[in-house]
Amino acid sequence: MHTFIKYLISAIIITLVFLPKLHANPSSAELFTPSSAYNHVQVKTVVSADTFYLMNNEKVQMIGLKALKPPAPEKIDRDQFGFVIKKEFSIETIEERSFLFVKNLLQEQWVRLEFDAQKRGPEQILFAYVYLANQPDIMVNAEILRQGYSPLSIQPPNLKYQDMLRAAYQEARIERRGIHIE
Repeated sequence: MHTFIKYLISAIIITLVFLPKLHANPSSAELFTPSSAYNHVQVKTVVSADTFYLMNNEKVQMIGLKALKPPAPEKIDRDQFGFVIKKEFSIETIEERSFLFVKNLLQEQWVRLEFDAQKRGPEQILFAYVYLANQPDIMVNAEILRQGYSPLSIQPPNLKYQDMLRAAYQEARIERRGIHIE
């Protein structure tokens, strides 16, 4: 009985010493959330052409691209009585088209996330390659680049699909799509 109590006390001490360190370490999240948990997740909201939130409020940044800067808010003109003066036409900027393309593609959709060498960045943001659940052969990261809605941004150590992403970016440049229109 004395040996059992000794082992129990040792186990409690080890748990108390090491468990707080696991939770304090940013990379420890992988120990508690397996990659398979991201095989079928739903996008809650798109915040930029390269970043979105999942329904569980985890922030995801797509690997290999960098969102264009958001457009400046449009100035609202008012008449002498304070009513908004409607413009006859509106020019949609490339930044707006980029954001709307990604929003239409991902907002409230089910996706699969695939990770590379670095799964998380600062503030626990997930770095991922994104695939549509209903079209599993389409990598969203490459499709955004292929349509010309983002500059290429390859950041080591996440280099798994760099050749595919470079090819998609080059295709947009050659075909003069999106940001490559001159």
